[in-house]
Amino acid sequence: MARRFVVPLIAGVAVSLALLAGAGAAQTAPSAGTMNGGPARTGQQPGPGLTGPPQVRWSFAPPAPSASFLRSQPVVDGGAVYVAAKNGSQTEVFRVDAATGHAASWSQTHNAGLVVGDQGAAVFPFAAAGGALYVGTVTPSDNTTDRAELTAYDAKSGAVRWRLNGYGVDPAVVAQPANSQQDNDFVFSPAIVDGTVYVAVDGVSAADSQEPDGLMVAVDAKTGKVRWHVETHGSAATPSVAGGIVYVGVLTANDSFILALDAKTGKQVWRAHVEAVGPMPVAGGLVYTTTETDVVALDAKTGAEAWRTTPPAGTLSMPAVAAGTIYVTDTPSNGDVTLAAMDAKTGKARWTVPVPTGGWVGAPQIAGGVVYLSVGTGQQVAGSATATGGAALVAFDAASGNQLWRFAAPRGGSRYSPPAVVGGSAYVETGSALDALSSSGGKNAALRLVGATATAGR
Repeated sequence: MARRFVVPLIAGVAVSLALLAGAGAAQTAPSAGTMNGGPARTGQQPGPGLTGPPQVRWSFAPPAPSASFLRSQPVVDGGAVYVAAKNGSQTEVFRVDAATGHAASWSQTHNAGLVVGDQGAAVFPFAAAGGALYVGTVTPSDNTTDRAELTAYDAKSGAVRWRLNGYGVDPAVVAQPANSQQDNDFVFSPAIVDGTVYVAVDGVSAADSQEPDGLMVAVDAKTGKVRWHVETHGSAATPSVAGGIVYVGVLTANDSFILALDAKTGKQVWRAHVEAVGPMPVAGGLVYTTTETDVVALDAKTGAEAWRTTPPAGTLSMPAVAAGTIYVTDTPSNGDVTLAAMDAKTGKARWTVPVPTGGWVGAPQIAGGVVYLSVGTGQQVAGSATATGGAALVAFDAASGNQLWRFAAPRGGSRYSPPAVVGGSAYVETGSALDALSSSGGKNAALRLVGATATAGR
């Protein structure tokens, strides 16, 4: 079975964390601090969304020597937007003021890297809540001693609140056997619920086995103390948390399954032998996942299969769920992408529409009755706003599937990241810029940032 959980972008490198903090960020600003719309991973963004075709309110390019962004879904919390950029053998994490794009910086260094995932869903090891940024890192491919880390930073000052090396788990559990050919540690996007950080670690191996293993770990968000950990006995993916249960997909050499664990104790609630590709949305008492060919809904309390449906053909995205409807993209082998809407309770088809794309599409995101899709080619497109097949954000009416508008990235690029939609703006990034898009320009409409330098106009 092919491994589909994660694509490492940087291995065997150091990570420099540079958070750019702007003045005047509202402390009560809405939050999209967790990947894919929150710990339940439904794809529902806080909103409000865009009211019409957007324009660039401001744009931020990674300052030298950083080369390019990683095209991961931005994290928005406390009036700040968090993104990451590659800087040679390092990775820089930026904190940009969501309202103005203004920034200042501090930095930290790790002997590790960051990862993002397939299907347009960034398995970005960031989460922000309660005035802290939680960052997971990856063990370098040539490193046999350092373990993956989880670090909590103060969002304003950059001070380290706590750091957990090897996740505080018994070294015998996370020790990599000598000359092991198994994957290195991959740290997936944390979920933060009720003062606890839930994170999955993929690719560790038990000291007495060559079988790749994984961990689910629950950590006190304030102190970094491990509350519980569970060995998943297979590669663990990004967790979802809802209704007091942690859901995690696990992949082994011969099997795949979903584990449901009690969020307070880590005790297994149920286990279902269903393939889980990436994070699983949880809504309305159901857990949704996509296999190679099917969309599957399971009872969230028991794991019993509620329904299963097979779209016509192709590779399925991670689904999104809102207002009783599930949304998923389907990419057949001919590259003609479609967006499908189904009844979330029954799986019955509601509508299907073609998606204008160069062959790549991100996981659906939803806000205010609108479905947002990031599209592109997956290859670099030199560009302008009229470049065909390049990075674009497309909006569809969630009820009818009608396309509302399509916005092409002004700087071109191969694709936009899935958007974070907060406070009337959509925050997206290509390899060259983080763009804040809004339907009305407001007082900052003419402000455009290039690195840390603001210039007027477009």
